[in-house]
Amino acid sequence: MKINNPEEILIRLILRRFAINAYDYSGMKQLALAINQKFGEKVSVNTLARIAGLRSDTRKPYLHTLDLLAKTAAFNCYKTFETYVRQKSCLQLTDNQELLKPFVANYTKTAILNNDIAFLKNLIGHIEKNGCTIEDSFSIAYAMVEGLRQNKNPKDIIRLLVKCPVSIDLFFENYIDRDHFAGYYGKSMIDIADQTIEGDRIYLLANAIALYYEKSNNMLRSYKQRGKKLAGFSPELADKMLQQGWVFPVGRWMGALSDFHYTNSEKKQADKIIEKVVDYASVLSADEQMILLSEVSVSAAYLDAPLRNKLVDIYRDCKNKTVIEFDSLVNAGLNFMSVDKSTHLITYRNVESYISKYPLQFSMCKSTLQKKAVNLFR
Repeated sequence: MKINNPEEILIRLILRRFAINAYDYSGMKQLALAINQKFGEKVSVNTLARIAGLRSDTRKPYLHTLDLLAKTAAFNCYKTFETYVRQKSCLQLTDNQELLKPFVANYTKTAILNNDIAFLKNLIGHIEKNGCTIEDSFSIAYAMVEGLRQNKNPKDIIRLLVKCPVSIDLFFENYIDRDHFAGYYGKSMIDIADQTIEGDRIYLLANAIALYYEKSNNMLRSYKQRGKKLAGFSPELADKMLQQGWVFPVGRWMGALSDFHYTNSEKKQADKIIEKVVDYASVLSADEQMILLSEVSVSAAYLDAPLRNKLVDIYRDCKNKTVIEFDSLVNAGLNFMSVDKSTHLITYRNVESYISKYPLQFSMCKSTLQKKAVNLFR
């Protein structure tokens, strides 16, 4: 049964954060204690049970209680959380076990490899209608990646995927491994980028990935032309996209463009982009901030110490509030520490622990992050 109630989704996210597996009164008792110990705030077990749908009475919780719980889950307020749920509806928590079956992921890989457009349309439609867990989204996305890696002509598949908001959330936004994106999808992304319209999140995703591809393949003329194109994207429009929940596309734009400016010795323009991340720190959730930190941290070596320290402070504040974006957390921590080990943001044991605990989330970036960790801590 799909969970449509945002209040119940919020409770489940907080339970995930505190690693509480019981969704019953015992779980609510553990949660009330954890909230009190962590934040010094008291919420009654009965109130939590009512919000979680474990009680039959239908009294509405007070807004200040919902705001407190939203802040516990690293959102600014409950309204911000509701917006997040609405924008990421395909990732709503669900009790539907259908998509957990290995067959679905396995056949998704086969369908991608064999250009089975009909199956993929039906799969995406099913997820749009019924939702899927965050874990399932990583499993399906990983299957898509595996199929694409073996598909010698994936253009039609990629064209289908970028047309669907759900598949963008599932696939293009899930992995931080830029080398992988540029290597496997660069040519297709150049084609797609040329057909996109400014203001569409595909415009930022496709052009950012195409920019990395052109740089890595020494296509300097194309690289400079695309960089100038991305530099013309309106910061006000980026603000609007963030307000609509399009964090990954804006993050990829910020990461690609800051790297472009630093590479071309345009430090002033690049620093302005990094400073934008600092500005967003007060209005985005911890997970959303971690996405931006992960994207721009690749340029950490170019940053003056005061600006880099501002980002490091944001990282420290977000680290223990992150609910989902653990791959971004690891990537950003390693990138910042590669410049200044004394920040002690993350340990090798932390990296291995996150990878072990969330294997699907790290499925495509595992090798890259482990190499970074080995080089940093050896």
